[in-house]
Amino acid sequence: FLAITYDDLDILATRMADVYPLIRELLAFWLRNSRRWTSLRCKIFLRTDIFHAEELAFTDSSKLRPLSVTLRWNADNLYRLVLKRLLNGEEGPEWKKFLAPKIKKTRLKERKPWGTIPDTEESDHRAFMGLIVGEWMGSDRRRGETYRWFLNHLQDSRGDIAPRSFLKLFESSARLQLEKGLPSTTHLLAPEQIAGALTEVSQDRINELKEEYAWIGEIGRRLKDQTVPMERAEFRKLIRGLNWEKLPELLRDKSDPPDRLIDYLVSLGILRETADRRIHVPDIYLFGFGLKRKGGIRRPRV
Repeated sequence: FLAITYDDLDILATRMADVYPLIRELLAFWLRNSRRWTSLRCKIFLRTDIFHAEELAFTDSSKLRPLSVTLRWNADNLYRLVLKRLLNGEEGPEWKKFLAPKIKKTRLKERKPWGTIPDTEESDHRAFMGLIVGEWMGSDRRRGETYRWFLNHLQDSRGDIAPRSFLKLFESSARLQLEKGLPSTTHLLAPEQIAGALTEVSQDRINELKEEYAWIGEIGRRLKDQTVPMERAEFRKLIRGLNWEKLPELLRDKSDPPDRLIDYLVSLGILRETADRRIHVPDIYLFGFGLKRKGGIRRPRV
């Protein structure tokens, strides 16, 4: 068997209008030939918004749906990723000793050539966070459980979390903690440094978005210093003067571009709209956009 993999297809051309025909023909080609070539396998990685775009439709394209899989990282995947990085780094043996009281040795399997692979579950990950930070993001449960805090503050409006952001929050928190000095407790990270690092992680996530959607930067400039939640009509006013020529064709070629853009940002998980048509922005994008939240807690400065 031979597997052929395609990735980064969204950068085949400088304009998305030129990218869609290329991807459309690629998908059609493999759909036509997948049954003929029994020893050839194809894997095509596409952003969800591109896969669902109207511009990608072709004859029999509906047959792609049963053949597709949505890749999502759940909570256990993310915590295993962090553990794997720690256990296979330069201080891996020290981490094994540190985790030993809470995570059974049988949960940390050695598999060549990949090193230590965590076969852990939620109870192990809660114990891990208890060792690193403590059970709560403060003196009691009012500030939130540490295990859930990382997940809640890094997810977009669809509930998805970028693994890079998850790792980055641990990394930035550790760097800030080293700069401030180790906590006075037996834990490695203080909640204050984690809350402060969230701003930095949010800014990084916005920069990552700009690589895929260059026009996000212009939207960010119009949102800076605004407060959410806000009414949909207020959001429309903020974006009405955008240079629509810089936005994807699917947003320009239809009526009422502001509303189409809002709906598009909701579909990407960047915005969330409530039943009463108020716009919210998840924390992972909120601070990167320079937005404020009504009644929000002032964040530590990074």
